[in-house]
Amino acid sequence: SLLGDSGYDGPTTLRRLLDGVSDATDLRAVDLGCGTGLTGLAFQDVSSDIKGVDLSSNMLKEAAKKNIYSELVCEDVVTWLQEQSNQFDLVIAADMLIYVGRLESVFEAVRSRCSENARFAITTELLGEDEGDMDLRSSGRYAHSNSYVERVAEEHPFEVEAYECAPLRKENKEWLEGGFYILKAAAQG
Repeated sequence: SLLGDSGYDGPTTLRRLLDGVSDATDLRAVDLGCGTGLTGLAFQDVSSDIKGVDLSSNMLKEAAKKNIYSELVCEDVVTWLQEQSNQFDLVIAADMLIYVGRLESVFEAVRSRCSENARFAITTELLGEDEGDMDLRSSGRYAHSNSYVERVAEEHPFEVEAYECAPLRKENKEWLEGGFYILKAAAQG
């Protein structure tokens, strides 16, 4: 249903933004909140190894049918990242942060698993700057302001390499604005 009535095409927009800042291939990637695998499909040709993590076993069953993931894990993304010892070149959270209020724990866990110059590709439902950092909408999803995302990125430390405000999906026949980001892991020191 994401592709049909909602007009959702977030992974394609993220991929276009990534291609604008990097031509890297053979990336070790993880798709956080991978759902049915739509994002994995958009990034499979730049990934030598892509893992998928989601809380829904039913979604993971659908993702498995696409045969693009080297591993699919049913677990909370922060917990899973904290248990990992390997590093990733690309971490993707397309349409996942909308289920998270405060973003700090996600960014901290992602940053701890980033290789040098890794990218963190994310989407958010966009919240107006005059509405605060975040807001839980009647849809049950969170919207985040651009200034909040940028502040959390800087604190963990990521640099905003690419940003675009664009339609994310339709809800009740109205487009919701989304924030699309490619964040690059900055040198820690």
